[in-house]
Amino acid sequence: MRKMFVMKILIPVLLLSFQTIASAQNCTDYLMFRNPTFMYKVDSQSKSATCETGKIYKLVLTLTQGKEYRLSFFASAIFDNKITFKIIDKSSNAVQVDLPGESANNEKGTAVLRPYLQNGKMEHPYFSFLPENTTNLEIIIEVKAIEKTGADPERGCVGVFLQNKTVENIGFSN
Repeated sequence: MRKMFVMKILIPVLLLSFQTIASAQNCTDYLMFRNPTFMYKVDSQSKSATCETGKIYKLVLTLTQGKEYRLSFFASAIFDNKITFKIIDKSSNAVQVDLPGESANNEKGTAVLRPYLQNGKMEHPYFSFLPENTTNLEIIIEVKAIEKTGADPERGCVGVFLQNKTVENIGFSN
């Protein structure tokens, strides 16, 4: 009987402790274990931050001529992929990307966070940029609010993973 009483108290305490630890995740190290794609290196502008449901976040990245870039997004599972990502070219105000974290039907190329099967292996979505001039991209990340009435905001990590490589000369040179 006493064992049962201890278990009834211990399990809720452990669950509460786990939720507190999960929401206090160290987001500064969130991208630390991401490996760059072959031929690319991690760009120093890669960032991760603690984000909260129901809020909008902005980040500006500077892309320079002579480099090719790959941009990927990552987010904590707590958000359940309920995030919208928008990329705007600041020089022209043209929207380059405006996609959800996960599409309703999980079609390849229509979501930002959901990996897809490509040539027999799982690929994480990325966006390629090859700027002709130095370009500023504004990243707008909208973390959707919780749909439960009176629910407290959830916190988790969102990462913007930027990779670059020097552009190779293509074609014949004179």
